Amino acid sequence: MFGPSRGGVRVLVERGGELVRVQWYDDGIRRVKSWPNTREGRTEAKAWARGFAEARTLGPRPTVVRRTLRELWERYVEAEFPHLRPKTQTNYREHWSRWELFLGRDFTAEEARLGDVDHFRAALERQDYALSQIHKAIGVVKTVYNWGQRRELLGMNRLALYRFKVAKDLRPEPPAEYAREERDAILQALRPDRHTEWRAWTAVAIAAYQGARMRAILHLQWRDLDFKRGEIAWRARWDKTGRERVQPMTDGARVALVVSRQWRERDGYAGPWVFYTPHRQRWNGADDERAAWTAQALWLALTKAERRAGVRHLPYRAMHGFRRAIAGDVLELTRDLKLALDWIGDVDLGMARRYLRPRDPRLEEAATAVDRLLGEIGDRNRHATVTGSPESWDSEAEASGELELVELGRVDSNHQLPG
Repeated sequence: MFGPSRGGVRVLVERGGELVRVQWYDDGIRRVKSWPNTREGRTEAKAWARGFAEARTLGPRPTVVRRTLRELWERYVEAEFPHLRPKTQTNYREHWSRWELFLGRDFTAEEARLGDVDHFRAALERQDYALSQIHKAIGVVKTVYNWGQRRELLGMNRLALYRFKVAKDLRPEPPAEYAREERDAILQALRPDRHTEWRAWTAVAIAAYQGARMRAILHLQWRDLDFKRGEIAWRARWDKTGRERVQPMTDGARVALVVSRQWRERDGYAGPWVFYTPHRQRWNGADDERAAWTAQALWLALTKAERRAGVRHLPYRAMHGFRRAIAGDVLELTRDLKLALDWIGDVDLGMARRYLRPRDPRLEEAATAVDRLLGEIGDRNRHATVTGSPESWDSEAEASGELELVELGRVDSNHQLPG
């Protein structure tokens, strides 16, 4: 018997009969389904009866409404956006809008197939989107679809099977870091005493010494700085990982912040931002992001400084190059991988492979050590050579089993083999 005691599904085996019957009642009408009375037949009959009884107990499965891409997205925003940071919300909107633009916002969501994702990727590649951005866009689409499936808003989610693959020779290298001489040259190319350059000089100095991300630097407020304790508080609101942390203030960053404070007093700015916009009409005493200096302005100033300093401009390096560089510096000085990541505010040790790339000075140290070791061997045998005539080498070698090495004086160090 499967299911409730009354109205359940019964499996009946006739004595000496050839059939196994599954019996149940549907609105008072007796129903029967039969299988051969064999071992396999009895097993199959019981399995069918169990599944049928469970389905009767649970009742009919509700019909899934066929939702459009726009309807699915609106439901996702309503449920998930309250838990996401503003920057993440903006990124998700941008990526999803490309998917909607590609298929149309009225496209039935569950009709999307793996081939549609292939075409979507190819369309973005033709528009010269970076591979990482294409990967993120498809990742957002899959995230929304998987959420819709868990909420039973989609009857079919084929996109869960999609895998983003990249050929080994097409996998992009992580953005490069700035070498020490490049960092010095860029800071020299920027003038902290100029009204048009002090912001970029200060931001680059903080990035070079503290290793913070650009967004966090540009949204520093004076209340985040404690000059007496020598600390900088990085707020969760502006941090990529949403974590709040306190970092010791380096002397280099302190000097840069003092310059910023002097310009603040000179301009008569009374707002909270360390990097305030040069457009006075946007100044106000409130915590208004529009009064902060923009990332686009900083990027342009850094690009110009690279050109003046003779530093080669590399794609995707920008301010992140200073972050990678200082992480490598800390690792080089301390030999502590976790400390290097802690300094720049990363807790994922998996980021070490991306951030902390092997540096030439370390390889040069290895080369020096090898030279030191093998050089000693070379010094011991520098003046050794083989004596005797070529004709006698084979016979002597057969007799002694080895060639005789004779130590020569330094005067004869260039002695050539006879013959």
